[in-house]
Amino acid sequence: MGRFTNPRDLYFGEGARHEVKNLKGKKAIIVSGGSSMRRGGFLQDVEADLKEGGFEVKLFEGVESDPSIETVMKGAEAMREFEPDWIIAIGGGSPIDAAKAMWVFYEYPEESFDNIIQPFSFPELRQKAHFCAISSTSGTATEVTAFSVITDYAKGIKYPLADFNITPDVAIVDPELTYTMPAKLCAHTGMDALTHCMEAYVSTCASMFTDANALHGIREIVEWLPKSYAGDHEARQHMHEAQCIAGIAFSSGLLGIVHSMAHKTGAAFENGHIIHGAANAMYLGKVIQWNSKDPRAAERYAYVAKEILHLPGETNEELIAALEEAAARILRAGWDEGGAGAEVVAVDAATGEALGPVDRIEAHAGEGILHQAFLTLLVEGRGEDARLLLCRRSPLKRLWGGVLADSCAGHPLPGEDVAAATARRINEELGITREPDQLKHLGHVVYREDHGDGRCECEWCEVYLAHVEPGELHINQEEISEVRRVAPSELKGYLQGHPEQLAPWLREALGDPFIRTALAM
Repeated sequence: MGRFTNPRDLYFGEGARHEVKNLKGKKAIIVSGGSSMRRGGFLQDVEADLKEGGFEVKLFEGVESDPSIETVMKGAEAMREFEPDWIIAIGGGSPIDAAKAMWVFYEYPEESFDNIIQPFSFPELRQKAHFCAISSTSGTATEVTAFSVITDYAKGIKYPLADFNITPDVAIVDPELTYTMPAKLCAHTGMDALTHCMEAYVSTCASMFTDANALHGIREIVEWLPKSYAGDHEARQHMHEAQCIAGIAFSSGLLGIVHSMAHKTGAAFENGHIIHGAANAMYLGKVIQWNSKDPRAAERYAYVAKEILHLPGETNEELIAALEEAAARILRAGWDEGGAGAEVVAVDAATGEALGPVDRIEAHAGEGILHQAFLTLLVEGRGEDARLLLCRRSPLKRLWGGVLADSCAGHPLPGEDVAAATARRINEELGITREPDQLKHLGHVVYREDHGDGRCECEWCEVYLAHVEPGELHINQEEISEVRRVAPSELKGYLQGHPEQLAPWLREALGDPFIRTALAM
């Protein structure tokens, strides 16, 4: 016998978050993550709507990415003190997952975490409260699933909790919460959603109920993820709904070895975990190869390739190979700044004048197409105490892993002012707010670097300087594994010593006498 379990109600579309005012109850606790929901005004919206609906409201904020057992227990204690009859979780997968686990220990204080890590072993919930999930990222789909992921950092283990009891009663899929989502987060969560669909479709627990959602999810994600990465609002809405139906598919159809390995390796590395969506991207192609040894899985992969994505191939083997290539092309979006469909701006070689958008992958193919880029040189301190921050790229990076580079470089989106793009990137990557007029433009460099595998960098790179205060820089270890503080007088030694250890754009910038003089001032 099969089972297909979903939330009782699912509200979707712009402004759907306001539906919380129609919930019936007396007390509601809102569980949220960092500051993004408050900065966007969404947390305040939900709090105000609940109060308008007659609720007394308590906030539990600050759930970390990949929530810990300790956070779960603190939240459960806050719930026991407040005694809500509704738990409202808003944000990405982390606060919603944490709130699901808090729910268990709120209703059953004597329960142990060791007991609930056994799949489908939860006590009967809804004795004290019901659950509403409002998702802000387009990937985990935890707003509609029977799953939660909690990390035991002492053991270095991510525990996927599974029980239909923790399927939310109400799911709210409001795309307005995603419109300010950083591009890299869009890529990572999109990779997660595509993997959900692929694994649910080939799962041995799949059914026609889950297949319908998984197949349509694949079609939608492949079409809309690149456009969503570029910030298009229509694409963000499509992705938010597509990741939701992906969740409906895997919540009852279950997942496979991609997620098993992603959860295991995600928390296993000492120097910062691997972001879940990126881990999925690393494994999906290899798992397609492995699973295709099974005749049923091979037939299903071939069906996706031929009937859903219309890829070339006559035999199952050819179709599966085309599917692996297509998955790699879509999923590589999270490793650089974009994958298939992401665009950069071609420029005139003589003047640097923008010529128009070109596909990012095409711009890096063959001899390359000269296109816009930027880098920010970060300087900590002032005067004689000033130090240029050289950051070693994480070994996890597919390109330029291990080299010394700036901590913030990238490409403007088509139509985006370069200085504005630079300021945006600083905020996204480093969590430092800078306005374009706070950046000092040092000039530009033009460089070409052949990767030796049919791809090259060919960029007109505008160079900016940003001052940071000691302690202001917070490094994302998925990106940066080491920071070196170098006095301007030492830069010549770095250039003459081991130039191959420097990223090409940084090597060109530091080799420019005007830029080096500006740094020394």
